[in-house]
Amino acid sequence: MAQGSGTKVFVLLTILSVAGIGGARNYQRNLAEGETQEGPFHSYSNAALDSLIEAYQRDVEAYTKTYQQASDRPLVIHQSRHMDARIREFERVQRLSRDTRRAVEELAKRQVALQQLQTEKSRRGAGGVKLFFKRLLSPPG
Repeated sequence: MAQGSGTKVFVLLTILSVAGIGGARNYQRNLAEGETQEGPFHSYSNAALDSLIEAYQRDVEAYTKTYQQASDRPLVIHQSRHMDARIREFERVQRLSRDTRRAVEELAKRQVALQQLQTEKSRRGAGGVKLFFKRLLSPPG
């Protein structure tokens, strides 16, 4: 009987050793992969990250309001028989259109930066035991 239980213990220890080595290797691979995928805000402190998120949220709200006002405003084109008045009207309409496009571009830039900041904050929040098991058990790639 002692011979049979010794074999079972040996098989169990072998399985646990292989699983431990495989898990450690997977953890190291996922750790290295995660470090190469760091975002542009990884070097910022948590306080600076929170401040940036608040600032970008205010910017997004302001640019959204600017865009809404510009898009809700009807574009009235004044007709004229004089060429110089037509040219001035064309330039005015072009300037309004350019300002609206610029507001949309700035809004998009701010939204992307805000998303990156929120991703960095959530990445930092996924620490501790949850992050350990994620690195240990998730397949690389």
